[in-house]
This record gives sequence, structure tokens and C-alpha cells, in this order.
Amino acid sequence: MKVWLQRHLQVLGETLMWLVRSPGSTLTTALILGVAISLPLMLFKVSQSMMSVTGKLNEDSVITVYVGPGKPEQVEPMKEDQLVIEIGQKILQIPLVSDVEYVSRAQVLKDFQMESELGDLIDDLEENPLPAMLIVFPEKSLIAADLSQLVTVLADMEGVDSVSYDQQWQERLQAIIAAFMSGTLIMASLMAIGVVLIISNTVRLGILNRSQEIQIIDQIGGTATFIRRPFLYFGTLQGISGGIVALLIAMLALFLLARPVNHLAGLYSSEFRINLLDLEVSGAVIVVSALLGWLAARFTLGGYIAKMRASARGK
Repeated sequence: MKVWLQRHLQVLGETLMWLVRSPGSTLTTALILGVAISLPLMLFKVSQSMMSVTGKLNEDSVITVYVGPGKPEQVEPMKEDQLVIEIGQKILQIPLVSDVEYVSRAQVLKDFQMESELGDLIDDLEENPLPAMLIVFPEKSLIAADLSQLVTVLADMEGVDSVSYDQQWQERLQAIIAAFMSGTLIMASLMAIGVVLIISNTVRLGILNRSQEIQIIDQIGGTATFIRRPFLYFGTLQGISGGIVALLIAMLALFLLARPVNHLAGLYSSEFRINLLDLEVSGAVIVVSALLGWLAARFTLGGYIAKMRASARGK
């Protein structure tokens, strides 16, 4: 075990020196890989930020149930409070409902007066034209289909005038985010293929520079594993360097983008925020980049060794 570890450390050190001896090409490759990896990474973080907002919207979703003047044959003015309370109790018994809050007609009128610029006009009204309402809080774990079903049940209840729920625009927002996330995954897949091709080309150049050395090692009985080892480290280190550059580019871009975007969201009273990279995502980027580099080196060198040995047998 100790000898195996020493051998791997030795090969790793030699591979690092190999990269250091060609700083120009190493840096260029790392920058190209970094740009390729950073693009889907930034899109992923934006998508993640958007998804956190929709999750918050789902948690804060409420359904407004209006009871009152819309159905005078069902609602007598003197019994309105009692009717609203009874309807609220019935709604609270629905399994999909977490809580119900009663808002009287007087409170509705007061809130409307405070939020609008019609204060003087409202004061001149002889009677309150606004209905009482119930604020229904659904269970936080409900999906869109359950919420739609709950809205239908509430609208069909006796004594309910109308139901207000901003479901349509939330569904549209979720559809946009889903499409955005799908586009991000497609771009990430294409970029992964690009990363493999870039590293594969770099490894192929390294193989050509050391082709005589590889042939000699093979002729004296060197195994394919022994031949592959330095190139696998080379491809892995290339992937890691590209991942580190990608993280630096993404962090800088997100940092520059976060302030104006967050300010714009604040002007619209939105909770949308651009989140910076966390340790979990950063670690995943490094691991995936290293794996892509390893795979590129593994397949490139595997194909080269197979052709080399086939050619040797033909002779």
C-alpha cells in the first residue's frame, strides 16, 4: 500500500511539473475550460435563485374568499358575521387548509381606504359596498394541482360570492423557470461535451510529444495502467484547473450582477435575490470537472494504446 501510494504521489508530482513547464498552454487551456464551465454554472445559480422565490411564493400563497353582497338572497345583513364565521369553520375542516382568518366588511373598507386615494369619496358613501372576506391559508406542502382543487371546492361552497387566487401567474412563472432550468441542463450537457473534447485534444498533444516514451514502455512490458497513469493525472488536473477558473469567473460575474439585480427586485418589492456560490456547489463543480478530465484522458489514451498495439501486431 505504501509503495502504491508513493508511486502515485511520484506520478502526480511529475505531472504537475509537466504542467508547470508549459505555463502558457496550461493557462490557456484552464481559461478556455473556465469560460465553458462558468456559463452553465451561472445559469444554474440564477435558476436556483428563481426557484427559491417560487418556493417562498408557494409557502405564502393565500386564497381570498368573499362573502356578502354578491348573493343577497343567501346573505342577510344582520346575520352576515354569523354566516361568515360558519363558512370559515367549514373551510377550516377541509384537510388542505391550514388556517382561516376572518376580515369584516368594516376592516375591508378601512384597508381599502388606506391603500387607495379614494378616502374622501369613500367617506361620502351611505353604506359599505365591500363584502366580508376570509383569508384561507393552504397547507405549505400543497402542489399546484391541490391548490387548484381547493379553489374549486371553495368557490362551490354555499354562501361564497367569489374566490380570488393568483394561481395563473404563479403557474406561468413556474413554467418559465422550468423551461429556463431545462435550457440550463441542455447547455451544461453541451459544455460538458466541449470540456471533454478540449481536454481530450490537450491529452492527445501530450501523447504525441511522448509517443516514443510510451512505445518503449509498452515494448518492455509496461501495462496499460502504468502508461495511462500520468495522463489520467494530467487530464484530471486540467479539469480541476478549469473548474477553479470557472468558480472565479462565476463568483466575479455573480457579484457584479447581484447588486443591480437585487436593487431592481427591491424596487418591485420582490424577494428575488442573486445568490452567490456556496461550498456545496463549488465542491460539485471541482469534482465534476475533475471527472470530465479523467474521462477525457481515459478514453483518449485507451484508443491510442489500442491502435499502437494493433499496429505493433501487424508488423
